Amino acid sequence: MSAFVVRQDDQKKRGFEAPPNRYWDGVDRSNGFEKELLKKLNEKKAQEKVAYLSCVSSVKNITHRD
Repeated sequence: MSAFVVRQDDQKKRGFEAPPNRYWDGVDRSNGFEKELLKKLNEKKAQEKVAYLSCVSSVKNITHRD
């Protein structure tokens, strides 16, 4: 038996759902940088989409008035 044993319930998976193996022990050692970066990028993209949609809808309202 190896000196490092990981219980089945404690195993975390990587983004592409690969189980822990001899190259990766299942422990997340990140400092959260990537998670925060992706969160900020998604928020920015969502804000841009809302701004675009509100602009398009206001232009639509102006052009379709009778």
